[in-house]
Amino acid sequence: MHWGYLLDQFAMTFMNHRTDEYGGDLENRLRCAREILEGVKAACGADFVVSMRLALKSYIKGYNQPSLHGEDEVGRTLEEGLTIARRLEAYGYDCLSVDFGQYDSFYYAAPPCYMEKGRVIDLAAACKQVVKIPVLCGGRMNDPALAAQAIADGKLDAIVLGRPSLADPAYAQKVAMGCPEDIRPCIGCNQGCIGALKAGRRAGCAVNPQAAREAAFALTPALEKKTVLVVGGGVAGMEAARCAALRGHAVTLCEAGEKLGGNLIPAGAHHFKAELAELNAWYQRQLAKLGVTVETGTALSPQDILARKPDTVVLAVGAALLFLHGLAYQMAASGTAESVFYLCYTFLLLLPLGVACYLFPVLSRFTFGVGGLLSNCARLAIVHLPSTLAMALELYLALELLLRIPLIALVLFPGLTALFQSFFLERIFAPYIRAQLGAEDEDEGNS
Repeated sequence: MHWGYLLDQFAMTFMNHRTDEYGGDLENRLRCAREILEGVKAACGADFVVSMRLALKSYIKGYNQPSLHGEDEVGRTLEEGLTIARRLEAYGYDCLSVDFGQYDSFYYAAPPCYMEKGRVIDLAAACKQVVKIPVLCGGRMNDPALAAQAIADGKLDAIVLGRPSLADPAYAQKVAMGCPEDIRPCIGCNQGCIGALKAGRRAGCAVNPQAAREAAFALTPALEKKTVLVVGGGVAGMEAARCAALRGHAVTLCEAGEKLGGNLIPAGAHHFKAELAELNAWYQRQLAKLGVTVETGTALSPQDILARKPDTVVLAVGAALLFLHGLAYQMAASGTAESVFYLCYTFLLLLPLGVACYLFPVLSRFTFGVGGLLSNCARLAIVHLPSTLAMALELYLALELLLRIPLIALVLFPGLTALFQSFFLERIFAPYIRAQLGAEDEDEGNS
């Protein structure tokens, strides 16, 4: 009876407008839940345990209208949720698994990393006060210490884990073994699990490549032990090193920077993204436990790699989706004056896609991340060259206003887009680069 599914729809006056025995007062609206329980007990026996997942509060103002703080509630209030809990106990339900929210308030139904862990505990504690059957609690409860304290305080009897079980199926086992630090953290991103389902893909996990693919990606002992060199200490490199070590290989991980983590470092810098920093720390603990040799501050050239004579090399040094995007990144990071030109040029080339996604939002689902390059360039400019960002955005907005119609034509006719890019590459970009390279060669000769 949660997330707005059928039993939720029967129970809420906001959705249930029936005039028969399944509509009207609360007893009638709960009739379906009672009859389901009676049917299960009749078929399976009175001692067959039946639980109900109950959202104690809906947090909605209307269809597709969430209520961030629960004001103007048209769904289930906490008071009604507690009344329903008492009635479900009276019907004979053996335990309640409580949470909050529904699809119309998905921020609560599947809490992301931006919501603090354990926010549902107070609601569960209120439920615990009005029923005698066990109360289980779910929804961002993936903190063993927090969960243990809530149980010790009598606020709930147990926790339930959904997404954290995808991130680490051995979660409960590791807690029981006294090594919670080995639990791979769920980062609350909703991308690999629920997000994949909503996009029509098979569910998995963004931090656990084996989730729902355990047979295909099973880590079996290697028949032949090898020396493995992993170049790049970002999340991909650390995962590759971890998996190779688990299979029994001798692994060395080299990272050009002074710290492991790659993009996990800036991504996990904010307090509301702490799970990403936790994931980085988890990887580093696992590499240490597995005996992976880690060398930071070690940039490897092809000759360096050959000199080490590894059996296998894994290159995990990162990539740019487009050449021009990578070029803009390099120039923005270098802080040179030419970055103005390159950033503006990148904006210009991506303008057709940006305008198309702006006018037709559905197209953004099919851009495979390319549409995000515009925001990526903006982020880089903010970090490295605020003044460049201002100029680039001014150019972008002006061109979007002046060229919207012809740019739509470029999107609709790929040939025109290719001609558009070819013109800038051959007539403007290539000569400029050649001139710059010539100037650099001349400067080196003079020096």
